Amino acid sequence: RQRQMCIRDSCSSSSNYLSAPLYRQETTYYCGPASEKMVISYVTGTAYAQCTLASSMGTNSDVGTHTP
Repeated sequence: RQRQMCIRDSCSSSSNYLSAPLYRQETTYYCGPASEKMVISYVTGTAYAQCTLASSMGTNSDVGTHTP
């Protein structure tokens, strides 16, 4: 069973919540790919492998996912 997390919309005064899927990092440096997987899964319903996302994001064990 897939766990869900709720994200409060902090930009408004109302209490709007999103039921987004929750995925654990598969490695200690996959924070970016795990986060991206949650967003893509919520928006499209497709759950890509974290290693696929990591590859496309340039994630590596030295720096994780670095965005300049």
